[in-house]
Amino acid sequence: MNYDLSPKEKIKVCALLVNSKLDKYIELHDLILNKSGTFRSFIKNLVGISVPFDQFVQRAEELEKELKTTTDGLYSTRNSIKTSMTPEEGKYMNCLITYAEKVHQTITALRDCQEAYYKKSKGDKLDWSTASELEDLYKRSIDDYKEVGLQLNDLSNIIF
Repeated sequence: MNYDLSPKEKIKVCALLVNSKLDKYIELHDLILNKSGTFRSFIKNLVGISVPFDQFVQRAEELEKELKTTTDGLYSTRNSIKTSMTPEEGKYMNCLITYAEKVHQTITALRDCQEAYYKKSKGDKLDWSTASELEDLYKRSIDDYKEVGLQLNDLSNIIF
């Protein structure tokens, strides 16, 4: 990161990076929904064309690592500018970190779901209650990141 940037500019760069990771997550979520949650995917399964759960797990794992690295970078950036940013900028940065953590938790929950479905496709048992619990955790994690996202949007005038 360029150290000639003001704290506000550094935070803006961080926010744009987090947004790019959110875009990747949404792209993966939509791909999974399209491949496994449609009538077309149901028909494909009937004729023996399986859903590529292993690829979904792999992509989710890669994105999990990216978000972990991003979140670690957010903490480092916050620590490097904490004495020079305004209280409002600090509030935004803290919210951004919380948001990145919530998105990371959502990706982890998505991976957990896809991993369970992948194992089921390979013959492991997956009962309805476990599948429902995984899906509920995933849905709650989406709600959580959206809630923090609304808070972040409310603070966006501080940085943007």
